[in-house]
Amino acid sequence: MKKFLLINLLIIFIIFIIAELSSYVMLFCKYKEDIIIFNNIVNSESKINIPFLKYSKVTLPNKKNLLSGFRPVEYKNPDLKPIILFGCSYTEGFGLKENETFSHKLAQYTNRSVYNRGVSGTGIPFLYYQLNDDDVIKELPKNPQYIIFTLIPDHFPRLFRYRNFVLTSNHSLRYKIQDNKLIEDKIKFPFLHSFFTSIVIEEYITNKNSSDPKKVKDLTVKLFDESYKKIKENFPGAKFVILYFECPLDEKNRYNELLKDISKISDDIIILYINDKLPQLTEHEEYWLQDKSHPSSKAWDLIVPMISKELNF
Repeated sequence: MKKFLLINLLIIFIIFIIAELSSYVMLFCKYKEDIIIFNNIVNSESKINIPFLKYSKVTLPNKKNLLSGFRPVEYKNPDLKPIILFGCSYTEGFGLKENETFSHKLAQYTNRSVYNRGVSGTGIPFLYYQLNDDDVIKELPKNPQYIIFTLIPDHFPRLFRYRNFVLTSNHSLRYKIQDNKLIEDKIKFPFLHSFFTSIVIEEYITNKNSSDPKKVKDLTVKLFDESYKKIKENFPGAKFVILYFECPLDEKNRYNELLKDISKISDDIIILYINDKLPQLTEHEEYWLQDKSHPSSKAWDLIVPMISKELNF
């Protein structure tokens, strides 16, 4: 009986290993071009780690490293109110040198101190998370004039996407609405989500949820609503600005109605439609890195003056 059980366990283990290897090969072959491009555009000065599959790894630093890995603070005229930036790789400056990033160019142009709290691969839930974390808040100035969040179309599928890599001590972050409150949607079996096979299942679930307009709307509006309340609580005099940014690979105007729903949260929320103000961004390759989904230094050279004019810096 024991021998029979061991043989069966061995067969199951072998099948599992074959499935894992097959999944790895299939995913690598499907996305290897993206991996090669991403590795090519990241220079030695970049602090950004490239995930095996860019779409599947949406993680946060563990608590110990939460306040590390950000772009340097750009300290400028202390008599002018500072600016705080939140967001993903657009804000952090994926593939860009320190002097090419949004935060650096904004500080240079406005002569204001700029705090860059962007983290690649994150999105709206991370904004909410940061605004609710005392350790994050105490490291920021209390008198910013503007808090700017860069919103991109891929943030909406990311609401339902997660990955957990046990060996790197990273953890995923998702939220769900329960009894009209936001609660963390934790991974039930973190260890299982370390395997590549789970990516296939997770991406299917992500696509299913993110294709439901009501689910996307409800969670998005709730996250922005609660984030806005924390901004008013932590930074009473600050104005909240959302920069909406489409890249050449995005489906144009797909989320227009959702953006209108966000704007209804408060009249104090300012939404700047980057592509409407600067349509040439998606028409010329010079404004994008090789992956065609991240703005280049030249893009920020166009965007920063436009933002400064719109916000009366």
